[in-house]
Amino acid sequence: MVDVLDRLQPRRMTAIPSDLFELSDDHLDVVQPLIVPAEYGEHDFPAPLARLADPRLLLTWVALARPDWMTYVKPAIAADWRARGIDLHARALANMRAADDGLTWTHEKTDDSGRLVWVAMMHEDGLGSSRLLCHDELAAAFPEGYIVSLPDRSFGLALSAAASPDERRAFEAMVRECFDGATTPMLSDLLPPEALLHHAD
Repeated sequence: MVDVLDRLQPRRMTAIPSDLFELSDDHLDVVQPLIVPAEYGEHDFPAPLARLADPRLLLTWVALARPDWMTYVKPAIAADWRARGIDLHARALANMRAADDGLTWTHEKTDDSGRLVWVAMMHEDGLGSSRLLCHDELAAAFPEGYIVSLPDRSFGLALSAAASPDERRAFEAMVRECFDGATTPMLSDLLPPEALLHHAD
């Protein structure tokens, strides 16, 4: 399974400095959520940060304003949108779902019976880990429950709670290898989906 992901590299969006590109209401439809390591909060970060249930992770928002361009949503415009009753998190999640057009994950592994064992999110926009916020889609795909992993900021993984011991061991090995080779390392362990619940501050 590791070889499957080793051969694939999601396209990296170019992060545009926020002072070079001003967002407006016209960009509301291209704002998307981005899960980042908690260490981002230790520095002067150019966008608002919200807590997730797992204290090692934070949530922020970016706009995919032009092809291959990603710019962080500045705190001032985020505050303006919120003051006008715009739920930034809900809007960004809806935008991501609309952009995906049902493609919540890009790769999957099934067993001999056709049961879904795991899925991987390696979208070209480099925001694959954020698809783990799509709980409804993942809960429908894994009615028996699931666990998640975010070894790299650019992609996420979900494993069926009904996976066999061998399937889980192989999945854990894949996660460790992905984490070791990550461009922006996140976490090497497996989490319940509740770990990604958003805490509105």
